[in-house]
Amino acid sequence: MAIVFLCLVGQEVFGQIPIACSDVTSLENLACCPATSDGVCGQDASKGQCTELNLPGYDRSSVDARHNWPHYFTRICKCNGNYSGYGCNRCKFGHYGPDCSQSHVLPRRPIANYTDSDWADFIDTIVQSRSFDSGYMVVLEEAAPGTTNLSMTNISLYNFYVWMHHYAAKDSNTMDLENRLDYAHAGPAFTTWHRYFNLWFVSSSPNDPLFILHHAMVDCMFDKWLELHPDAEYPNDIPMTVTTTGHQPDDFMVPFFPLSTNADMFTRSSNFGYSCDLPNITNPQA
Repeated sequence: MAIVFLCLVGQEVFGQIPIACSDVTSLENLACCPATSDGVCGQDASKGQCTELNLPGYDRSSVDARHNWPHYFTRICKCNGNYSGYGCNRCKFGHYGPDCSQSHVLPRRPIANYTDSDWADFIDTIVQSRSFDSGYMVVLEEAAPGTTNLSMTNISLYNFYVWMHHYAAKDSNTMDLENRLDYAHAGPAFTTWHRYFNLWFVSSSPNDPLFILHHAMVDCMFDKWLELHPDAEYPNDIPMTVTTTGHQPDDFMVPFFPLSTNADMFTRSSNFGYSCDLPNITNPQA
């Protein structure tokens, strides 16, 4: 399958689907439970099982198709232990090994400490990512769940990350400016969404996420804040309005698949296998 260098200018996209779940049967059955060498969702090796998805009890999909993500599926793989991935055939962030039982915490170094060789490796990785297959199909039309003849195309890894940010933050389909939706900004999900975004990039690249320098720095500032406020929890008293869709604690972050909620990301970076090298801040203003 050829890699498509999708241009987002003039070409809208409406979702993403793992290639492993883009077949007619998966779409018709609303199920992303791919079979691996260990069975469906790795169930033969006790890695996971195919389960019904518990979506929030409200529906504004008529306002924006991104709501009630993942939209195309109502059954997904629920992974056990430290297994992860849409087929439970990968390890959670920060874990590795044949049974995902080993863990590590890798430092995220300041860019000022990078050598010429580090920069060369980073640039080379970015260039190569333009020809790497992302493993996902992007949907080129609005369609109801259960549609089997979706217009889709696959996409390079580089363009995949560009598209995800665009899709989460793009203007909603309504012209009511007071009810515009932004799943990645303008709310408490800003920190959690971009943390998950950073983790996706790191898991696809051997280098630090320099491609998104500003968000990597914001993420480290967020982690320092969590260190200084160990009892903090993701806000659970956000008014339920159209504009807060996607920012509730248990909302699945758009458009990530495998799924993760905002509350899942509201924890120290060491739980995801990395740490931040920041100055020692002892007198926070908030």
